[in-house]
Amino acid sequence: MLPKHPLRDRFLTRLDAHLRRDLAVPDGARLRVAFSGGTDSTALLAAVAALAPVRGYRVAAVHVHHGMAAAADAWAAACAATCDRLGIPLEERRWEGEAAPGESPEAAARAGRYALLEEALAPGEWLLTAHQADDQAETVLLFLARGAGLDGLAGIQRKRPFGSGWLARPLLPFTRTELEGFVAGLGLSTVADPTNRDPRLARARVRHRLLPCLEEVMGADVAGAVTRSADLLQDARAVVEGAVADHLGRVRPDPDRPGELQAPALADLEPPLARHVLRAALREAALPLPERAILEQVRGLAAGDKAAGWVAWNGGAAHRSGTRLLLIAEPGAQEGAVPDAWAPAEGPLEWPPLGLTLRAEQETAEPPWPAPEQAQLLDAEAAGPVLGLRTPRSGDRIRPAGGGTERPLGELLRGAGIPVGRRERVPLLTDGAGRILAVVGVATAAAAAARPGRPAWRIRLDWWKRPWPGAVSGTPEAGTPGSGTREQREGE
Repeated sequence: MLPKHPLRDRFLTRLDAHLRRDLAVPDGARLRVAFSGGTDSTALLAAVAALAPVRGYRVAAVHVHHGMAAAADAWAAACAATCDRLGIPLEERRWEGEAAPGESPEAAARAGRYALLEEALAPGEWLLTAHQADDQAETVLLFLARGAGLDGLAGIQRKRPFGSGWLARPLLPFTRTELEGFVAGLGLSTVADPTNRDPRLARARVRHRLLPCLEEVMGADVAGAVTRSADLLQDARAVVEGAVADHLGRVRPDPDRPGELQAPALADLEPPLARHVLRAALREAALPLPERAILEQVRGLAAGDKAAGWVAWNGGAAHRSGTRLLLIAEPGAQEGAVPDAWAPAEGPLEWPPLGLTLRAEQETAEPPWPAPEQAQLLDAEAAGPVLGLRTPRSGDRIRPAGGGTERPLGELLRGAGIPVGRRERVPLLTDGAGRILAVVGVATAAAAAARPGRPAWRIRLDWWKRPWPGAVSGTPEAGTPGSGTREQREGE
């Protein structure tokens, strides 16, 4: 137990009340503290260690060793020394990843750190991070400068589900100065990350230039005021999220298919609410959020008169198919080998690189013909027992069923409204000589088109069923007799 000290005791009393009342951390909880060795996380670890005998907390620290930092070994040693002094067990995890193209090293390190912390969390445990009031103010100002909406301006969340447990930020009500005073009073050593003062980083510029300037101009505790605004906006966000969840349940009747929405129901919503519902659906389908202009295109796709269309963005796409709006991972972003051939009689074919499952049934062809984005009828004799599978190549040409002359495949795809970035990934079915029999989901070649009264393969297309989040299964829908292409809107 720590000796009595008025200032320190007031700090612990406030933290104790915040943990129990606002964050609902139960007595006896297993707490994992994300411990960097800096002032903030040292204050958090020491404080919960002091409260542990009273509340029955089982406290442990987790340190992520960043191999990319020159001082990483020294920081890890300092963390071990502090934990020894406090009598707290320490687990060290190492991250040695690299930033992806276009990703900042800081963003990559943060993502890697949280992934490791999530792995360290056992079911029912709480991960505590040391974000404090000044961090909150900096975060809100950064989002404000980027034109963020409610989610960004609400700042760092106090608490949320995380992995198999919870993530909480107990220090958000406390300022950096308060934490420095608490740690100094305990005589604990801390480490300093030089990137916190690196003027090349936006957060460092906000901390050391913008906030002091604002406080000089306003003559007030700007950081505290911004933090209070964030608290109010978090309350507002909770209300909005409740309303959005209710409407999402109506727009997406099957929660097991998070990427399948009912376009008419979405179109009936007021535009601001529809955008919120779309963002929520994309998050639940684990898809990247597009910018507002593209999100508005997706809403327009649902509200438009055409029963088919595409809108694509980096890492995601929306596909209108009849009354359904399908939110999917952009197939061009996926990895994997394309299979060479498929014998329809042997059963379904998974085509993971393109997010497609093909299923076939043999029948006698009779009108009406299915819409090509749902199913295609191929003359059994023209198709043969084995179909080739590939993606487009330079020089490909096709004469689609339903009329028209032979033309470049790229011209057909452009006319069908396939986004430029996806055209090279459109799946093709070919005969033994490599001639195109069908552009999957777009058109059937005239030479392979089913004829009334003759044996045919009904090729059913289950789009993006596996392995990506938000995948849904298609079901055949009747289209216009003789239709050879799908009506689509360009998504770019």
